[in-house]
Amino acid sequence: MVASAAELIEKDKVLALVSPQGTPGTAALIKGGILTTSQIAVVGPFTGDAKVLAGANVFALRSTYDDEIAALARQMKAVGQKRVAYFYYNTSQGPLFAPVFEKIVKDAGLDYAGAVGFDINPAPDAQVQIVKQAAAKVALLKADAVFTFAVGPTFSMAMTSLLENVGKGVTRYTFSINNWEALVKKIGEQDAAGVVFSQAVPYPYANNRRIVREYQSDIKKLAPDLKINFAGLEGYMTAKVVVEALRRAGANPSRDKVLNALQSLGRFDLGDHIVNYSASQRRVEPAVDVTIIGRDGKLRK
Repeated sequence: MVASAAELIEKDKVLALVSPQGTPGTAALIKGGILTTSQIAVVGPFTGDAKVLAGANVFALRSTYDDEIAALARQMKAVGQKRVAYFYYNTSQGPLFAPVFEKIVKDAGLDYAGAVGFDINPAPDAQVQIVKQAAAKVALLKADAVFTFAVGPTFSMAMTSLLENVGKGVTRYTFSINNWEALVKKIGEQDAAGVVFSQAVPYPYANNRRIVREYQSDIKKLAPDLKINFAGLEGYMTAKVVVEALRRAGANPSRDKVLNALQSLGRFDLGDHIVNYSASQRRVEPAVDVTIIGRDGKLRK
C-alpha cells in the first residue's frame, strides 16, 4: 500500500489520496511519513481505528471504533444485558483492540466476561474448525452479549459458530466495517437474524437526514442501477468533502493548497452529518446508529 501510494504521489502527481481501505495500510502510510513529506491529505479512510484517524493529514468521515463500541454498550445496557464477551481474530487490530473494548464496556457499567481469540489459517476447512473451537470457549464465559472483531471470511464463520455454541439467547454484535448484506447472503436469513451492527455513517435507507436524502435523490437521477447502501453513502460524503476542498483550493489546486483547505475547513455540515477539521484536530461529531438484521433478512434501525 505504501509503494502504491508513493507511485500515485510521485508518478501520477495526485492531489490527495481518497478512501484507502483498511487499518494496517493506512497506519503504514502515517508511520512511514509519506503523507507529511509529500504534504498530501488522506480523505475518508475506511477504518475506525482512533489512532489512525487522528494521524497527521488524515481527514475522517466516519466515527471511530471507540464511538461504535460505546453506542453498542449503551444498547446492551438498555436491553438489560449484563455480561459481555469479546471474540476476535488474532491478527491485525483484533488483539490490540481488546483492552480498549474492555475499558469501554466497564465504563458503561457492564460486566466484562473475558476475551477469546482465534488464529488465521489459509486453509478454509482448517479455519472453520479453528473458529468453531474458539466459539465453544466463548460459550464457557456465560455472556449474554458477544462482540466480534473479525472481517472477511472469518466474520461469517464466527457468526455461525457463535449461533451453534451460545444459541439465539445470546446477542451477537459487530461493527460497521462488516457488511450486513454479505452476511445474510453467506449464512442465510435465519442464521443472520438478530445480529446487531453499529454504523459509523448515517443510515442510508431512511430519509431523516439531509445528506441521505441528497444521496438517494442523486442515485435515482444519475445512477439508478446502483444499489443504495452504507458504502455508497460513505463514498458520496467523502466526495462532497473532496469537492469542497478543491473549490476552496482555487483554480490551480496543488497538494498543499488542498491540504490547507481541509485544515481550515472548520465545522462543516454535510447535511446533518458534521465534520470538524483544523490543523490540530480532525474529527467527526459521533453519529453512530445501532441496527439489527430482522427475520426477513432486512436491516432495521
